[in-house]
Amino acid sequence: MEPTFSETDNEVIVESSRLSWRKKALLITSVVLVLILTIVFFTQRDEAPVNKTESNFEDALQLSNTRQDQSDLQNFFVEKVKDGVNDQETRSAINWIAHRYFDNGGNIYEIFDFINSHPELSFLKEAEEIYPDIFARIYRDESPKVFSFDSLYALLAYYETIDKYGYGDIAIWGIAANKYAEMAVWSIPEDEAEMNEEYLEYYNLMVSKSIYFGNKVRNYIYENAKETATLEDLRNIEGVIPDDLLVSLNQYASSIAYLQGVGAPVKADFSTIEFFEFTSKYAEEKVPRLYLFTNYLYAVSLVNTNVSNEQEVSVPLDRFVSYVSDINNYGAGTVKRVIQSKDNSELGMFDYKMTLVLAEAHPGFKNWLSERGWSESDFNFSLLR
Repeated sequence: MEPTFSETDNEVIVESSRLSWRKKALLITSVVLVLILTIVFFTQRDEAPVNKTESNFEDALQLSNTRQDQSDLQNFFVEKVKDGVNDQETRSAINWIAHRYFDNGGNIYEIFDFINSHPELSFLKEAEEIYPDIFARIYRDESPKVFSFDSLYALLAYYETIDKYGYGDIAIWGIAANKYAEMAVWSIPEDEAEMNEEYLEYYNLMVSKSIYFGNKVRNYIYENAKETATLEDLRNIEGVIPDDLLVSLNQYASSIAYLQGVGAPVKADFSTIEFFEFTSKYAEEKVPRLYLFTNYLYAVSLVNTNVSNEQEVSVPLDRFVSYVSDINNYGAGTVKRVIQSKDNSELGMFDYKMTLVLAEAHPGFKNWLSERGWSESDFNFSLLR
């Protein structure tokens, strides 16, 4: 006998069916909601460190550049190396970590200790093979903790190794080009009798290394200045960090001035004045903390070309004196190094004789020094004869 259903039974079945579908719908909705929340949770969890890293880079760079603290930038670089990430920020980070050498008084031990305290950075210890005698003295704690030839050679060895492993950026190329050019120029003896074969070998090595790194910057400019073939095109480089571009162009321009000044075979697509007129404006707009430094290096570079005149040198020095007179402007570090050049043994642009050259060429700059503690005896221009 087939089962029979009354009208009441049918109503119960229909209602029961409705309840069943409501339960199923509710269950399905709950499952979908849980899945959505799970996906959102894990997506946010995975993405959070990326956003945090991006934010940390800018904050860490700011702290490092204002000389307050470099630990955040160091940690940022180490984490990038651990993760196998080599991007623009990674390369900028190691550049500014190494650049601290110029802001901490020439103490190479800061970067030396940083590299040696992180096993992940052991590849950078290859730098020690470039100048082994110098690093032997550093290990024995015999290297001065101030600007010295030893510490500068060690820094350049780090630059070469950083670049070898693909972490070099335009700023490192520019600085390496300039510092090797300085080494070449400083090595020139006053007595031609000292220009023996050993000296010439060293001189040619320094010049070739300067040109090698300078050509990296030159090629970078060429690739990014095709629209109008002017330096203005560099403003449009996507993703470039203004600090890095400014440092690169400043240092590269200085290296050209050094090498042209001694007749070394260096090729340049723009003149010293063209480079620094661009970087002076760029610094004022994008990196004001380096505006003062840029114009002082501008003046020094013009002198190093050995073809500039006092009128040309007065352009950046007028900017320097005018800018530094406003106590609200950036540049305390540069000002200090210029004023103390008469007492310090710093080499290069803050060398005592260079300050004298600029003071002799520009009365306004000489007066500025006098107002900040230089006595008449400090202006010993006979040292320049």
